[in-house]
Amino acid sequence: MIKRLLAVLPLAALLLSGCGDNAKTDNDPKTLLKAAVAAQAKGQDDAAIGMFNELLKKEPGNVIAHYNLGVIYQKRNQIDAALREYGAALTTNASYVPALFNTATIYGNTDPPLAITTYRKVISLQPNAPTAYLNLGLLELGSGLEAQGIRDLTTALHQDPTLSSRLTPQVKAKVGKGTSPSPSASP
Repeated sequence: MIKRLLAVLPLAALLLSGCGDNAKTDNDPKTLLKAAVAAQAKGQDDAAIGMFNELLKKEPGNVIAHYNLGVIYQKRNQIDAALREYGAALTTNASYVPALFNTATIYGNTDPPLAITTYRKVISLQPNAPTAYLNLGLLELGSGLEAQGIRDLTTALHQDPTLSSRLTPQVKAKVGKGTSPSPSASP
């Protein structure tokens, strides 16, 4: 019996050492990021959260990890956590448009003036952003900034005419009277 156990121990040690190598590979930041994004894409949000957090222990300023955590939290309606993660992404890269855009969508419901400012930053960084123009224009109309709202909605529809389906007939009529897209629009 002892001879059998002694014969098996080297094999077990070899197998365990191989597991250790895989564990090192699995803890590689690039591998963790890839696995976390894949888990998120499959709807395995809890697993993705764990992997993104593990990655952030190794790379605290990883913009993609913070952004994707924000997306998961926003989807779960955990708004404070989502804003915290988008803020962390923006601390590392203040021009990261996806985090800015998602932050603006949150503020669109809670703080329209801040959302307007944030959408304006989005379009200053990415002028061909029809959905940002659409959301901005609607917020401007709702805030009494009708002329600017019409210009921004006109730009949105110029960049993507299919967005007209998101407008009420009343807003479509106002936009139809608009003269031209805003000057920051792409030709």
